[in-house]
Amino acid sequence: MAVKPTVSPTGIPWIIAHAVNPKITMPVNEKRSIFHGVPAGPAYGSTMGKFVMSKPGVKRVAMITHTNDWAKSYCSPAIEHIKSTGLDLVADIRLERGQTDSTAQVLKLKEAKPDFILGCLYEAETVIFLRDAKKYGLKVPVMGTAGTDLENTLARLGDQKAMNEYFVLHAFVDKVDGPKMKKWNDIILKYNPKETITGFSAISMASGVAAVKALENAGRDLTRSKFIAELEKINGLKTGILACDITWTASERHGCKASAVAGFVDGKPTVLSAWGKPW
Repeated sequence: MAVKPTVSPTGIPWIIAHAVNPKITMPVNEKRSIFHGVPAGPAYGSTMGKFVMSKPGVKRVAMITHTNDWAKSYCSPAIEHIKSTGLDLVADIRLERGQTDSTAQVLKLKEAKPDFILGCLYEAETVIFLRDAKKYGLKVPVMGTAGTDLENTLARLGDQKAMNEYFVLHAFVDKVDGPKMKKWNDIILKYNPKETITGFSAISMASGVAAVKALENAGRDLTRSKFIAELEKINGLKTGILACDITWTASERHGCKASAVAGFVDGKPTVLSAWGKPW
């Protein structure tokens, strides 16, 4: 968002390959030059809400969140979906960035007795929250954002039991190290052999696939306007990376409308489409 006012008036084609703030690409800028190549907040948030409500018997949902725009871009559409089912939040708790203890927040959530918790937190604060949740016996499933990586969160936390009911948005068609991701991981490792592959490593590559498709269709007599016109024609593009297809139009810049979810099932990272349902 900070660089949008600088880039937008230039008309330079810009594909957002990681950031989730929907305001970067919508409404469409005057030059029609900005596109979201990954799920934006509404798609991610909707996925969070749908996953929470896919668990049988969920009647009480609570939330722990940062108060910044990043967190709102996830939690607001998640809450909207939950409220569309007739439920409302039983607790809305704040945990700001940089806090190193969440005891008070955990105890308030425990008192609210939720069936599921939305956690719109960055990874560092997620680790603190999960640590304290286990410490004080808050045994409730937590739905986290794409700001956390499942395996990396476990590595930072160092406690499998504290992770057993933590789920995260997962943009990919497979586990981070699954066979469907091998092609893309091999490309990364070819040029960066010391890279540790995480849930963040390949996310931007899908935008690259879409860009190449548009470049091929635009032909060798390339101009910005031709490239933008071909990006607007991309429809149902299966990148082989993302769990959603990419579709852009002249009036719609959010190319991906959904995401998968990842969590530990029987101690193993598993990609899910709904509660108890593998992708």
